[in-house]
Amino acid sequence: MIVKEFICQRCGHRFVVELLDRKDPDERDRLGSPVCCPKCRSQFVEVTGR
Repeated sequence: MIVKEFICQRCGHRFVVELLDRKDPDERDRLGSPVCCPKCRSQFVEVTGR
């Protein structure tokens, strides 16, 4: 798993998400869901510089 910090473009909420690591053979073929803001459920999110 990879940990990334995101910011919502709609409400400005900052949050941390664990993402699948496609280079890891155990996680390569797993299905994932799109990253959404936990506060407003918007998919308009952006990775912050951290």
